[in-house]
Amino acid sequence: MAQQLAIVTSKHQKDWDTHLPFILMAYSAMDLSLMWFYFVSILCLTCKIRAVGEFCKDYIRDFDRVFSVPGDADMLNCTLLAHNVFNYTTVPYNISWYNSKTWKELTGEKGKIVVRGTTLWIFNIEMEDAGDYTCIIRTPSGCFKQSNLLIVNQTIPDTCSRPYTIEHVLTNKVTSSLSCPLDSHIRKVDNHTIQWYKECEPITNSTPLWDRFSTVNEKLYVRDVRPEDRGLYTCTVTFNLEGQSGRVSETIDGRVKMRYNLEPSIVEPVNDTVQADFGSTVKKKCRVFVPGVGKPLVTVLWEVNGSFIPERFSEEHSKMPQRIDLVLVFRRRFPFFYTNTEESDGKLYDAYIAYPSLFGGGVSGEAEIFALHMLPQFLEERCGYKLFILGRDSLPGQGKTSAYVTN
Repeated sequence: MAQQLAIVTSKHQKDWDTHLPFILMAYSAMDLSLMWFYFVSILCLTCKIRAVGEFCKDYIRDFDRVFSVPGDADMLNCTLLAHNVFNYTTVPYNISWYNSKTWKELTGEKGKIVVRGTTLWIFNIEMEDAGDYTCIIRTPSGCFKQSNLLIVNQTIPDTCSRPYTIEHVLTNKVTSSLSCPLDSHIRKVDNHTIQWYKECEPITNSTPLWDRFSTVNEKLYVRDVRPEDRGLYTCTVTFNLEGQSGRVSETIDGRVKMRYNLEPSIVEPVNDTVQADFGSTVKKKCRVFVPGVGKPLVTVLWEVNGSFIPERFSEEHSKMPQRIDLVLVFRRRFPFFYTNTEESDGKLYDAYIAYPSLFGGGVSGEAEIFALHMLPQFLEERCGYKLFILGRDSLPGQGKTSAYVTN
């Protein structure tokens, strides 16, 4: 009889019209009072399970999966608290969580379960904790349910990373950053600390090995990125929540991009006004400076009154073959270039720029425009360098050597 009860209660979704004849036929010789007892017992069990959420509007399984490993803690979030589900700002509601295997309601369990708001926290996760967990929101007029899947995987032997990783690109030769992907966890806990690892090595500011690495809040900054900086970075958050402590980690697969382009800057035109006669032809050149390494992937488009000009209009691209010599003259290496003080003219320069048209001629005006307009706009206005450019900062008739000594 117990076995038959288990069969019936495990298939509680079917109508009683299917199950009741089966029970009556199997036990027709049984005492009527005993049959009535079994009938009521099964009915109560089924009604209890139905009360858990069978008649709730089912939003099926949430798209986002939660991945964890044994020993960690993790958070499942009920996403039904949304205006497209019901008006939760005016309608009263309560949230309950259930283990979909047993339909047992999950409440506070010391060392294992914490329910806070829309979230279910599971501590000291084990392999058998994997599976679906259902959140049910009840209102005076109805209820809604949705399941969340927890996937538990064993850690990879001889590694400190998690089985599932997030890819992130670091840019070579510049400062890049990694963001800990656990910000949703961090916002909900009582307090926390963050520790970053590369492979299995903890990243600490006190070790010279990590002098190019620094942390600010949930970000890890890598200065002057190098090819050897590629690898697996793990962010581990140790936290406290309602008196229980736990840890959760995520791993980022850091790739290093050797070719890159920084933000382009438009050199010309800049707030220009062009006057033209009706019916005449107008030609205007657009110059864009794209700092970076490798061939720039930049598309230049003209916009008129909020609309882009079709590509059938004439568009010219040109490259300047002339070589611009940029010599960074650092004060600590060449102090004799910086003999001037505040008592004189106060000029101090970070870089010396020369271009061929000053020494021999025969060069188109593009090199001069690049040296006198494009470089100052980027290096001086954006990067804060102070440049000395022959032809702009030197005195009329002054030679190259005298310009060095004077400035």
